[in-house]
Amino acid sequence: TMNSSVLLSQELFDETVLENQDLFDLDDNEEEALKETIEQFKKSGQTYLSHISLTHPNSILGKKERLERKQVLNALNIIIQKFVAEREEEDTRATNDYEDDSLIFASLKELKDSCTKSNTLFSLTIQQNGIGSLIILLNDVLSKNEEVTE
Repeated sequence: TMNSSVLLSQELFDETVLENQDLFDLDDNEEEALKETIEQFKKSGQTYLSHISLTHPNSILGKKERLERKQVLNALNIIIQKFVAEREEEDTRATNDYEDDSLIFASLKELKDSCTKSNTLFSLTIQQNGIGSLIILLNDVLSKNEEVTE
């Protein structure tokens, strides 16, 4: 039995779908393997699945959604790492110049576009504490901007 207090990962979901497909001889029936897996997780108390791509990992749509997930996680990682680096350098530098950093702006755009088009990717961002990190980052940028304009 799975611990329902631990958030289900995409990797575990995908692994379980493939195992169920093999175990229940559903090689030609991806939909039935998905249905069985979702029911299995819900019965074990995993009812929060909105951050998971509920598609078959080997399907065209499933591969597309997993690539989008990877891009969102990469964008979040870049944003959070940039924020941490900026905070650590704060004592040694007088100002933080975010305007010259095209990578962080590209990552922010990727995140915005992904969250706008997909509830699953938006839920993933929330689950990864992306919203909290973005708010802290924005507050930091805005306070730096206010210091410059005063």
